[in-house]
Amino acid sequence: MTQGTTRDPIQYVILLLLVANLVFSASLWLDRRPSEAVRTASTASALPAHATPEVLETFGRRVRDLYNGGDPAVFRDAFDDVFRVQFTLEQMTLQMQKIQAFAGRVDELAYSHHESRVDGGRNVYDLHYRARLSGGNFPTGWLTLSVVDHGDAFGLIGYHINAGSE
Repeated sequence: MTQGTTRDPIQYVILLLLVANLVFSASLWLDRRPSEAVRTASTASALPAHATPEVLETFGRRVRDLYNGGDPAVFRDAFDDVFRVQFTLEQMTLQMQKIQAFAGRVDELAYSHHESRVDGGRNVYDLHYRARLSGGNFPTGWLTLSVVDHGDAFGLIGYHINAGSE
């Protein structure tokens, strides 16, 4: 009598689970590889040569003075074209009013560090400054200026004040 090669249904279930486990494990491994955006951003991590400590301090003070001046039109004009086409003067006015009511004025600042990324093929840097604040809810915080590199100078494309109780 010859024996056939019939398989028990449980063997098919085990084989199916084994294949599913391999596919799931492979997908997890592939997801852990750095994405193209992360690999590209890491190549832009160093600040450009024109970003000397003096330039970073002067740039921060210039933006601080324009913000503290309280004139949304003048402040908006200091931004790069990329920013200006995205926000109307009315939007800038409302944003400044909200931030100034919460954080107040930026009295002092000191450059701390930066983060970088590539956005639309352009090197973008988030410049972080420690800040002493007055007239708002907190005495200190962070001023973050997002800038695009034009090769010999920065163009301002965003600002953020994160007030804290430290």
